[in-house]
Amino acid sequence: MGKLLKTDYLTIGSGLVGMAFADTLFTETDANIIIVGRYAKPGGHWNLAYPFVTLHQPSSFFGVSSKELSRGEIDQIGLNKGMGDLATGDEICAYFDDVMRQRF
Repeated sequence: MGKLLKTDYLTIGSGLVGMAFADTLFTETDANIIIVGRYAKPGGHWNLAYPFVTLHQPSSFFGVSSKELSRGEIDQIGLNKGMGDLATGDEICAYFDDVMRQRF
C-alpha cells in the first residue's frame, strides 16, 4: 500500500490555470497544496506544442501572478514589431519549470 497524503487542495493539471490557482493559494493562504499533472514536467499542453508555436499575446500578460514571464523587451522585427515580446514554447516550459521548482 502506498503512502497516504493529506492536503487542503488537490490541483489536477500543472498548466497555466492549475499553476496560477496554486500560486494564488500559496501567496494568500497557508494551505497545503498538491499538484498532479499528466506530463512529467509542468506546463500542460505546452509540453506537446510544436517548436515554432509562440504566445499570441505579450508575455507580460501570461503566467502566474508572482513571477513575470516577459523579458521586458519590445520586438524589433517581424509581425510583432513594436510590441511586447512573445515567449516561445521552450521559454514557457522553462518558465513553468522554474515556477514549480523555485516558487512551490
